[in-house]
Amino acid sequence: MKVIIVGRDKELMDPLADRLTEAGLTVIPAENASSALAALKKSHAQFVVADSALLIDQNLSQEFLKRSPLVRLVGFSAHPTIPGMVAALTAGLVDYFPRTSDYLEAVTKLILSEGRRLARWRNLLLTDGIGE
Repeated sequence: MKVIIVGRDKELMDPLADRLTEAGLTVIPAENASSALAALKKSHAQFVVADSALLIDQNLSQEFLKRSPLVRLVGFSAHPTIPGMVAALTAGLVDYFPRTSDYLEAVTKLILSEGRRLARWRNLLLTDGIGE
């Protein structure tokens, strides 16, 4: 599984990238929206982790979903609120976390769990359910 991590916040993104890499995922760093879109086109990543403001306010989530409708968008918010969560869900984000290192383990577990679910579906589709 591949994860694009968008952002320059080294204090948050580097530890997350390390956790995901240690878990066996391929992490693709992107510093901005255009490099993230280029990385998605090139890598066909299953997950994108970014600041929710970047995904929502700059319509990056719509661009990601237009180019890869099955990509899972995970957002971090510096100031999480219920209206912010509603805006995130409306924009296509499935997951919305406070932007602190306290949630890195939760994000890692979520991506690993969702990755296993995607792998099961892929295997089921490729085998037409034979052997299940």
